[in-house]
Amino acid sequence: MKKLIVLLLIVSTIISCKEPKGYASVSGSIENIESPEITISSKSFSKTIQIEENGTFKDTLKIEKGLYTLSDGKNKTLLFLANGYDLKINSNSDLSDIQFKGKGNESNSYISERVQSSKTDIFNPKAYFSLEQDAFDLKIKEFELSLIHI
Repeated sequence: MKKLIVLLLIVSTIISCKEPKGYASVSGSIENIESPEITISSKSFSKTIQIEENGTFKDTLKIEKGLYTLSDGKNKTLLFLANGYDLKINSNSDLSDIQFKGKGNESNSYISERVQSSKTDIFNPKAYFSLEQDAFDLKIKEFELSLIHI
């Protein structure tokens, strides 16, 4: 009985210490994409991935953990990638409506939400300076509330 318990402990320790994969897997689809390829790049990395006729793609990337740009040559968006990720990306053709699934989706969904919210007038200083005092004060309060929810 003791030998069985010791064996189970050893097996569970080996399984729990499993190293993450030495690559990130990226796949998905982009609706109505015009480009035959996308590029995932950073300052020290670049990989071109071919898009199938149905808009799907799949590849593995040996990368360092960090921020990357996904681009079709015309449009681009930010990605956070790390080895061990199995990220599935689904988007429209201009990469403005993007959904993530699989391992790594939480960080990428968060980044996508922050990028979309930064494109609103609430982060545009010019939208504040043309306002009357009361409207300006209201806009500042709205801005403060939006920072709380970030």
